[in-house]
Amino acid sequence: MSIGFWPHLVKIGLSVGDYYQRSLFDPTIMAQKPVEVRVVGQEEIVLYGIKWESYKVKTTFAGLDVISWVGPNGQRLKEEGLMGFRMVRATEDEARMGIGSDPELDIAEAVSIPSNMVLAEPRNLVYLRVRLDGIDPGGLDLDSGRQRLKGSILEVALESKEARYTDKTVQLKPHLKASLLIQSDHPTIKTLAGSIVGELNRKEAKARRILNWVHSSLDKRATVSVPNAIDTLEAKAGDCNEHAVLFAALARAAAIPAKVSVGLVYARGRFYYHAWNEVFLGEWITADALMGQMPADVTHIKFVEGDLDRQAEMVRVIGQVKLTVLEAR
Repeated sequence: MSIGFWPHLVKIGLSVGDYYQRSLFDPTIMAQKPVEVRVVGQEEIVLYGIKWESYKVKTTFAGLDVISWVGPNGQRLKEEGLMGFRMVRATEDEARMGIGSDPELDIAEAVSIPSNMVLAEPRNLVYLRVRLDGIDPGGLDLDSGRQRLKGSILEVALESKEARYTDKTVQLKPHLKASLLIQSDHPTIKTLAGSIVGELNRKEAKARRILNWVHSSLDKRATVSVPNAIDTLEAKAGDCNEHAVLFAALARAAAIPAKVSVGLVYARGRFYYHAWNEVFLGEWITADALMGQMPADVTHIKFVEGDLDRQAEMVRVIGQVKLTVLEAR
């Protein structure tokens, strides 16, 4: 577990030049992931007037490099790297020092990407071409579905509003199964899905009705949580993540293959991190229950698809990727 990781290494004994490989259990995805640690130096740092002897350590986890200053008992004193933020160890009073009752930092805004081009009517666009810099595309899902990646240039073309049934062989079983957060086999989800789709036969019509139900039934409210379909249904509120897991659960319960996609979407002159869905209707069609779009507009740029274990790959994208719009029509 991560809580015992640094005390474990300190107990072994840190020295400049040491290199370690370990596995950490991540409870959000119920799986282990590899972590690499390099001790790059020793430094004396000062926090709130107190001097600390520390080891400067570089940690690589899920493709993201983080620099930490580790104290003699394994406590992390300072950390830099995640989304460009700098964190320091502090008491509650020290942490609140100088902060008013109203938050002054919108994190979603802070990590969003300004657009070099104003896109006046994103919903009317059928094609988008952008250049992506600052990240290694390896292991990401950029070149899939309606997206084509050539070097650093990504093209997104709007799908037809009517599903085109093809003979392509696609592995659909994983996208019909229930998962930890997408509880499509739960009796409540199955009953609700049945009541929403009623006597409809065509999967496209079912998917649209489910999308409209989720869009109209959930309050649009920012949340800080690891969402799952059952909790979202009970709360009847949430942001893009809650909309995406509930839509996926209801679609799967209605025998429609569905998956979650995570990436960027354009709004008010910036590209924000966002989650939406894809449903298989002979081919994969994008669907955004938060925005009520199917297909979703082409400013939805997918980086990864899948459950939390795949979505964790976004940590190496957030705060690192740079985007330039080259063409929009």
